[in-house]
Amino acid sequence: MIRMVTKSIPYPENIAMYNHVRSHLLLIAFVLTSSQAALPAQKKSAIEQLVKQITKKRNTKPRRAQEELLELVRHEQQLSASKLATIVTALEKEGTFPFLNQHSAVIDTALYLFDSTPGFNKTLQTFLINIAKPDQAKGFLYEMQKGVQISQKNDETMEAFAQEVCMDAASPTREFDIFTDKRWIECKDVNWPAKRLNTPATRKTQQQFLDQKRITDQFNEYNNANIAFEVHSKRPLSDPWRQWFADNKITCKEEESE
Repeated sequence: MIRMVTKSIPYPENIAMYNHVRSHLLLIAFVLTSSQAALPAQKKSAIEQLVKQITKKRNTKPRRAQEELLELVRHEQQLSASKLATIVTALEKEGTFPFLNQHSAVIDTALYLFDSTPGFNKTLQTFLINIAKPDQAKGFLYEMQKGVQISQKNDETMEAFAQEVCMDAASPTREFDIFTDKRWIECKDVNWPAKRLNTPATRKTQQQFLDQKRITDQFNEYNNANIAFEVHSKRPLSDPWRQWFADNKITCKEEESE
């Protein structure tokens, strides 16, 4: 298994290391370890056997096997796009998980577009793990929807999903949902009016956005780049949140206004 580690170039003296890729890209190191080199044969076989069992035409009651399959998926660090595609097909059978079937067109399109895009497999796998709980799965679905939307506009390049970035030892590490050649994007599908500002839980979200903006600004400064940080919201913002984003000079795009 390949574990993806995202690194950024923190200081001007290190720019020479960065010249072999375009100035706006993350430097991504692929780290192989002996324990991650491949799925254990027994687990591989179990996944393949369950997929085969579920997709048999005569299997009209696959729920138990589908739940067993999800449990295996839950315990794997990362599966390939081709493996995830067969798992999606198995989980769609008989409409056991309506949330998955309702959005099969988006998932199929994302699989086609992003099968080799760094981080996409992680996003899809996490979505599948949570499909029995739509409130938890919807955020990952929105990330895929946003990626498809960006790709279909064809005016910027999708580069990665779900990568962590840290500019230097004094800075926090934060994950961004989507990377393009022009923007680093955090996607949110939340009920903003219910998230009152400056509560203990909400302060964590506010700090996340502030950290992400700071990291993006540092990246631009160190690399003479012009990447924009944006929050994209599936649902309308409340007025207090809209004002908070404006006060902190953070661009937040609401879905219906795009």
